[in-house]
Amino acid sequence: MIAWSGHHRQTSSVLLALLTDAAAGRKEFTVSERTLIFACEFWAAVMNRTLAHHLGRNTSSRLRAAEQVFSAIGAQNVATVLRQGQLELQKLSPQAGFQQMAAGMEACLARIDEPVDNLIALYAIDLSCERLPRRKRKHS
Repeated sequence: MIAWSGHHRQTSSVLLALLTDAAAGRKEFTVSERTLIFACEFWAAVMNRTLAHHLGRNTSSRLRAAEQVFSAIGAQNVATVLRQGQLELQKLSPQAGFQQMAAGMEACLARIDEPVDNLIALYAIDLSCERLPRRKRKHS
């Protein structure tokens, strides 16, 4: 397995702008902005092998949200793995085997045949274009 070097530069740039806005007191984010933030956090947790900690106590709802987010950015294979993880989670007794399930999901997602980092970067680029101020056209 190749070590993950973090989000692409474009992704990091847009994410930094959003986090700077949050630090400056911005409380409301668009659905697209929240989607990017969630995707970045979740994917970083997968690639850094901290998914179990990231999911925490709200495992089922976080997996459901992650499935929706990755489907929205076009990572359908990731969404499918997350859906399967939700089904597997329903079969487990509370906390029994949760760590193994999360580790198995991490391993599966880390080797998935889908350019997830590229899809997140493309989503970030699209989002940054939406955030650009629109110039008004001069009418003659």
